[in-house]
Amino acid sequence: MVKPKQQQLQKAEKKLLNIHSGAILIENKVNLLSRQAWFYLLYKAFPDLKTQDKFFVNLNELKEAIGYDSTNNKYLKQALKDLVGTPIEWNILHKDKVIWEVNSLLAGCKIEDNSSICEFAFSPFLRERLANPEMYTKLDLLVSKKFKSKHTLAIYCLALDYLQVKMNFGSKNLTLEELRKYLGLEDNEYPQVMNINQEIIKKAEKEINNNSDLNISITPIRTSNRKILGFKFEMSIKDEFVESYKAPKLVKQIENKQTNIFDGYEIKEEKVKTQSIKPEVKPKREIIKVESKELKEFFAEYKISITTSTIQDKFREAKEIFQDNFEKYLIFLMNYTKQELKRNSINSISGFFVSLFKDDVQIDNYFQELEKETKRKEVRKFEIESKLESKVKEKYNNSMSSDFEDYLEKNIDSIEDKFIEIVRNNVKKGFAYDYLIKNQNKGIIDKSLLLNYKKHIRMPLITEIKLYQEELGYRKPTFEEWKKENITEKYLSELRLEIEKLDT
Repeated sequence: MVKPKQQQLQKAEKKLLNIHSGAILIENKVNLLSRQAWFYLLYKAFPDLKTQDKFFVNLNELKEAIGYDSTNNKYLKQALKDLVGTPIEWNILHKDKVIWEVNSLLAGCKIEDNSSICEFAFSPFLRERLANPEMYTKLDLLVSKKFKSKHTLAIYCLALDYLQVKMNFGSKNLTLEELRKYLGLEDNEYPQVMNINQEIIKKAEKEINNNSDLNISITPIRTSNRKILGFKFEMSIKDEFVESYKAPKLVKQIENKQTNIFDGYEIKEEKVKTQSIKPEVKPKREIIKVESKELKEFFAEYKISITTSTIQDKFREAKEIFQDNFEKYLIFLMNYTKQELKRNSINSISGFFVSLFKDDVQIDNYFQELEKETKRKEVRKFEIESKLESKVKEKYNNSMSSDFEDYLEKNIDSIEDKFIEIVRNNVKKGFAYDYLIKNQNKGIIDKSLLLNYKKHIRMPLITEIKLYQEELGYRKPTFEEWKKENITEKYLSELRLEIEKLDT
């Protein structure tokens, strides 16, 4: 049995969609947001494409999946509208045997007032094609959401579709005409091939190499007189991702069922072994309680009895999945229930709360929230450690400013000749030259000036001589050397606490 924490990790690493090759090689007419949304809607619908004609997705889930972080749903609705209203030509590179095909990516989409649920549908024709792909590509939605350009996503999809996983290599040549059609470029868009190369191709190449699991190289195909006829696309899997491509079971997406949090779990009641002559005895199950004060207050306020068999069964299932995060998950469901209470009238608070336990959307939302919280903590930790390092480096710099002076005072007798030589040969202007050589001392260094208590005399001299500290035998310790010698863990802990208090 796959352990919950392992499964959570797998879930974060990949979110795979088996997508029809024809749906990959489509005209790139819709914008980036629309295409990312369509991929995720297909991901949600895929397990039931053969048996259902309508599908549902939580808007917050959709927004999280495509990286849409605005509370204003205007542009998201427009993106969905474009999926319904834009005819798209499929299989434009003729990889599949179908010669020509055109569809709207969605047949329809509906969001009721004050609802967080989006209802959507595909046309019967398209649904059949998507559910029974003769040729398909595994698209990682967590990678596709990272891209900032619709052209980058289109080129990444092309690379995926022509990648030979077993050989870890793939290539595809596109003429300029094919490329323009694939990218959905109108006649007046990027009329010069150099503009396509600079503004689309090179930027997409860089973005894919920096933000995906693939390496891609895109080179112009030229004539003998350097005229560009098209582009050659070469792609391979990055070394660190090779195993995940060769061993898809780690992120398994079954042909007709997407991976969800319950995959690999079989919740059973343990039975006590008894002799065959005795009736079977079930062990007495322990009542699962909660420790959280706010949970206790919530259950008391809405008269939710957590000792009922229904709720106890849900608690046991949830505890097996979430383990140490069990109560955090209950608090998450509690907060969601309270939000819905403010927006809508709920007849049975207890019934609504219990119904959330079997809601895969809520489970997904919870893991997304956990991921966000982890990221927030990582950012916070990074900020504190950066400030801590800056404070220590400031202390180091202050220490170094006086350390060289101390060295000169202690060693002036032994380095006097070298000191005089450096000033005469290297310091041709400024304080040291004017005050020590040119005028006052007739070419003789008065070393007592070095120890002069008057800051306006001492400091300019030190500043100039510091440039030659190594020649004078002084070796400045590195930051790490100084830190190891002078900074204790106790000091770091106290300074860290001080920074945390100031930032709260």
